[in-house]
Amino acid sequence: MKDFLNEKEGTLLSEFWDFSKDVERLLEQFSIAPKFPIDIEKMAKELGFCIKESIEYGEEFSSFYAYASQNFIVFRKNLMYKEKRWIIAKVVTAFLINNGEIKNIINIPDPFFINNNVDEFYSDALAILLLLPIFLFKKEIYEHMGKSNNLLQELSNKAQIPMMQLASGYQLIKLLLCFQRSREFIKANYDTKLVSPDQYEDIFI
Repeated sequence: MKDFLNEKEGTLLSEFWDFSKDVERLLEQFSIAPKFPIDIEKMAKELGFCIKESIEYGEEFSSFYAYASQNFIVFRKNLMYKEKRWIIAKVVTAFLINNGEIKNIINIPDPFFINNNVDEFYSDALAILLLLPIFLFKKEIYEHMGKSNNLLQELSNKAQIPMMQLASGYQLIKLLLCFQRSREFIKANYDTKLVSPDQYEDIFI
């Protein structure tokens, strides 16, 4: 377990955590208000994407939601608003992690299907961290403590994220918070007095 929670740069959870911290900087960079729902459309347009609606997909593309290239994002017909936001976040994260370019046309798969490409799971994780920044997530959890039995549905509506992605993202963020908390304890040699205080301390048990 110690190896899993160490500071090694190659740790996948470390990459996710570092990206989650970069999200705050990105919101500031693009003058996007740090509140739900994150204005992902504005970020995409600031990065140079043209967002197009409603195209006809042939039967061979029925398992895809959209496709994108360096300059455009094109949706399949009849997608819900939350699904479109999810697609945009996926494309934006692909653009960011590839140093500002998308060399080939990419297809965004319908999340209902099990994808053969493990990179899609990596992309999904970054997309949820973009739409559900950890600092806002913690605030929401704190404010809902003991007040709601339907937190996921309320959070899905407030952040405008499809329920399927919200549910998996919820578990990912809980894992990341546990991961970072454990690293802080290890760094402090398990002396709780040396661990940095958190204004949302009550969400941890």
